[in-house]
Amino acid sequence: MNKHEAWQRIKGNAHLKRAMEVALTGNHKVTVFGNPDNGENYLKIILGDLLTFRKPCKCGNFTNFKSLCDCDSNAIVKVRKSNKHRKALLNHIVIKLESPVYSDFNKVGENFEHVLSRISDTTQFTKDNKIYPYISTDANEILLTAITRLNLTLCRIERIKEVAKTIALMDYYYIINAWHISEAIGYQIFDGLV
Repeated sequence: MNKHEAWQRIKGNAHLKRAMEVALTGNHKVTVFGNPDNGENYLKIILGDLLTFRKPCKCGNFTNFKSLCDCDSNAIVKVRKSNKHRKALLNHIVIKLESPVYSDFNKVGENFEHVLSRISDTTQFTKDNKIYPYISTDANEILLTAITRLNLTLCRIERIKEVAKTIALMDYYYIINAWHISEAIGYQIFDGLV
């Protein structure tokens, strides 16, 4: 199976597909939480070495799989505090893989060649302009709010800025705007959130 077929077989999961496009454009690593039956093999074909796939629980789970998790809160806190687990997620875009709804099965997905074309256009735009996007005032305010409310480390802040830069370039912007920062923050996972 090639990347084109694998892309077509991932039903629904528009948020995941957008994250994969961002990862492929900026060469960012991705951690996907989900049941392997929902498409782990397809994701490996598309993302290759950029992908880390994690099953829900035991108990590296700090997405919304709590209803499936029978670990007590002490076990969850222990895993969250482990350096190995933190390092695995620190520099990754983190996405939850959803089970597709019935209506998604009849939909024809976007052709992967369109995605590759957009990635190529973004790469060309970056080469032609050689401009590092700067952060707008609104985006800076959102980032400052996130820093204070989520207690972001310097490494996490830089990661958010790098992903936001990729998203801005994908939109052909020289400026990192508020919605670019918001999307980049949405691809992170934070220790206090379950």
